[in-house]
Amino acid sequence: LGGRKCCGILTERRGGTVVGVGLNLAQSDDEFAAAGLPHATSLRAATGRAVAWADALESVLAAMDELYAE
Repeated sequence: LGGRKCCGILTERRGGTVVGVGLNLAQSDDEFAAAGLPHATSLRAATGRAVAWADALESVLAAMDELYAE
């Protein structure tokens, strides 16, 4: 993606630890620029194609399941 970031791992700790995965699907480069995030992108901005959240979720979960099985 040209060195730009479209995802991340998020952690929060309050009595326990919560870990989440964030994936930018549909934001425009203008939205990231306005938010002061010039190195961020989304899959739509990077590929020019819309990505349905359900398809992205299915792909991420399948990849995680495969890695967990190793």
